[in-house]
Amino acid sequence: PLFRSRLYVVDQKITDETLGKDCTYKDAAYFAKAIIDKIFNGEDAASKGFFWKVQKGKNTVYMLGSIHLAESSIYPFSDEIMNAFNQADTLAVEADVTNTEALQKFYSLQMYSDGTTLKDHISTDLYEKITKATETLQGDMNAINSLKPWALGLAYSNAASTMSLDTNNSAEAGSLGIDSYLLNSAHLSNKKIAEVESVAFQGEMFDNFSPELQAYQLEESLNTVLEVYKNIQDSKAGKETAETKKAHDSSEDEAFITKCINFWKSGDAEKFTDLNNEIFKASEDKEHQKEIEEYFTKFYDERDKHMGETIENWLNAEGEHTYFVTVGSSHYVDRAGIIPYLTEKGFTVTPIK
Repeated sequence: PLFRSRLYVVDQKITDETLGKDCTYKDAAYFAKAIIDKIFNGEDAASKGFFWKVQKGKNTVYMLGSIHLAESSIYPFSDEIMNAFNQADTLAVEADVTNTEALQKFYSLQMYSDGTTLKDHISTDLYEKITKATETLQGDMNAINSLKPWALGLAYSNAASTMSLDTNNSAEAGSLGIDSYLLNSAHLSNKKIAEVESVAFQGEMFDNFSPELQAYQLEESLNTVLEVYKNIQDSKAGKETAETKKAHDSSEDEAFITKCINFWKSGDAEKFTDLNNEIFKASEDKEHQKEIEEYFTKFYDERDKHMGETIENWLNAEGEHTYFVTVGSSHYVDRAGIIPYLTEKGFTVTPIK
């Protein structure tokens, strides 16, 4: 206990008994958060998110689109989101990243255990490109050599997204992600946690990508992170040209993750859906159509169907349950998304704004 205080928490009933209790650091933090949330909601400045509700009988499922790597500007959330979260008896996420044992299994899938290295599984040209890029990015080639192509590609992709955010590093961007934030909140409030997939499910999916798809994704993500890095270095050195500055400033060419965050804060799921649909348009890269289609099928279509079936099962379960589901925003609205799936099954999905 730190001090005695009469704690007037907004919209919370205070009794003589609670007023006489010691105020701890945790109490003070809750109090400060309540005040901040109330001010933001009062000014209509809180993030609205991509948020839907579906019901059947006594079962309710709230569905919030997540952004896995984010920045502090998306907080706090609207009253509608937090009230639904507080009402739910279970938080459901793609994968419980607080499960350290499951994470260790995921990390073990990323590395070779048969005595081979990255060099043995990709072309000589791509390996040389990675070696040069590692010097530029000041990475550790020994660590990179132990990784499988999909794991290194994922690391490059996360690095590129992090560079586009107002955060210091990927760990901070991950901790500010919506699912991470809600997982921590669920643990603090002793809420039950469920997984729509699992860490192992996701690891095995990546590990089962064809060698051709893994190599293609690795090179694409490497090109992206090098381009982002070069733009940042040019900007710092004052070498940014009028053309590149215009590209950086234009909302049309804004980084995908930044666009997503802006749409998420304003609750504009329609614009996000349009942006998401652009990704699914036929690629101009005719040489790698097979790899691109494999990726969309395995990463989106098959997972979306699995997620939709899981939520359908929760809605059809006996008893009375309230789930708060948060998975990647794209999985709700893409070509085989959760919302189209539930709609086809006869459920009414209601947007919450």
